[in-house]
Amino acid sequence: MFCSSPGRCSGSGSPSSRARPQDGGCGNWPPQLARTARYQGGRIEGFRYRLAGRHPDPAVTDGVLADRIRSTLGPLEHRLDIPRIHVLACGHDVMLHGDVDDARHARELVAAVAAVPGVAHVDSHLRVGLIPGDSRPSEGGARH
Repeated sequence: MFCSSPGRCSGSGSPSSRARPQDGGCGNWPPQLARTARYQGGRIEGFRYRLAGRHPDPAVTDGVLADRIRSTLGPLEHRLDIPRIHVLACGHDVMLHGDVDDARHARELVAAVAAVPGVAHVDSHLRVGLIPGDSRPSEGGARH
C-alpha cells in the first residue's frame, strides 16, 4: 500500500522509492496512526493464525527457542518490575538465571517458560530476594 499523494511523499515518485504509509514516511499518515495500523494488522494476523488451529513448531533451534522465551518473559518482567532474566536453551531444556522479589514471582516465570512451545524442561537458577544495591527497571538506575 503506497501513498495516494505522491507529491507529498519523499522519493522520486516511482512506486518502489516512495515512502510507505506504514513506515510513517507519508505526510498524510501521522507516525502514531501508522504504528497503530501496523499493530492492529499484526493482531489480525495472529487471530487468523489461531483461528486456523496453527501452533508454533516445537522443533526449533536453540536460538529461536531462546528468542521465543525472551519474548514471553519481556511483558512479565515489566509487569513484575524485575531485572531482565537470562535465558539459556540447549535442546529443549532451558536454564533461567536472574533475581526476583519472591518465590511466587519465580514460580510464575518458570510456569510461563514451561508453556512456551518447544520447552521440555526448565532448570531455574533464579535467586529470590533483590539486595539493596539492585535497581529495578522502573527506577531508571540500571547500568548497561
